[in-house]
Amino acid sequence: MNSAAIKTLDVYFENDLVGRVYDTNPLSFEYAPQWLAHKAIQIANIVLVPGITDADSVTSFFENLLPEGALRSYLFAARKASTLFGLLHSVAGDTAGGFVLLLRIPVNVTTDSGNVTGNSGERDRWVGVARFNFMPSCFFG
Repeated sequence: MNSAAIKTLDVYFENDLVGRVYDTNPLSFEYAPQWLAHKAIQIANIVLVPGITDADSVTSFFENLLPEGALRSYLFAARKASTLFGLLHSVAGDTAGGFVLLLRIPVNVTTDSGNVTGNSGERDRWVGVARFNFMPSCFFG
């Protein structure tokens, strides 16, 4: 998978980066190296290992962060979302809870002194926050 060309959402719990969910079919997820090294807490049934996984547990976890039934159908139609990832992205900022999803879009940042560059010549701009309601203890293995 060429992850540079795929849209992603960074997943945070409190102030810690847990990992990244990828706009693939099915959804895929990868724990952040710092989460694996320092927190090492498994989320739901998403196996706590390095690398990208597209196990059923990834889709299940992220589906469970959204409303069910008619409300979900309404949100898909109202937000013109055609995928689960699209709906997760579109509800940014509309709910509250323990996990936060942030969309990272690479952009060039210009300052008074010119372009600011990093290792890749880009900086990330955060656009959208999605917080989800649930009891965090039920999502940790």
